[in-house]
Amino acid sequence: VATLPIDMDVVPGSQLLAEVQYTISAADMSTPVTGLMNLVGERAKAVARGVQDGRGRRVHIEAFDNNRIRTFAATDTIDIAGGVPSILFLPLVRLTGQVELTSVLPPEIVSLSVSVVIGADTTTIDYDIDEPRLQELIGEIPTGTGISLLMRGRDSDDQIVVSQDVRTDIRDDLLARVTLPVVTGAVSIMANFPDYVPMVPIDRFSDEAAVFFR
Repeated sequence: VATLPIDMDVVPGSQLLAEVQYTISAADMSTPVTGLMNLVGERAKAVARGVQDGRGRRVHIEAFDNNRIRTFAATDTIDIAGGVPSILFLPLVRLTGQVELTSVLPPEIVSLSVSVVIGADTTTIDYDIDEPRLQELIGEIPTGTGISLLMRGRDSDDQIVVSQDVRTDIRDDLLARVTLPVVTGAVSIMANFPDYVPMVPIDRFSDEAAVFFR
């Protein structure tokens, strides 16, 4: 019997729990005993038959989402003797992975916030940017398919200069890599003049006065 974490708001039968599988193995067992578990309410149950008597039978349970990515797991050992049926309760643990975030940011960006959105839960991590080249490792991200990463880069006036939303798969056994592309804005100005116009000085566009338009 595998139970979901009591401190997590996980809906039974959701895409995070598309399939629950058990494996019973041991050093003296030539073939592991495997099977699927039925998810009823907040518990996954199964009856594993044909397990040889002996000590140290390793029971491993894995839950998969719709994309066959592991989302929960639990492991314990049990001794079986005399063919007596045993009942084993295992609390499932939420699996986590890591994301490596890389980018070359504009020099005006002084802070970057990364929001990890999973269902109704959002976790935001703030970074102070000291140099344009960014390489950060974000850990403890729950595994799953299409996890949303909302990235916002701000300047010293707290204005959003870079905004990017991406989705990536998070796995417990692989490092996900995400590159934050930076596209800078530009203003295109085109003027149509007659053949002859008087020359008029405009100090707003001079080298000394111009800022944005230059």
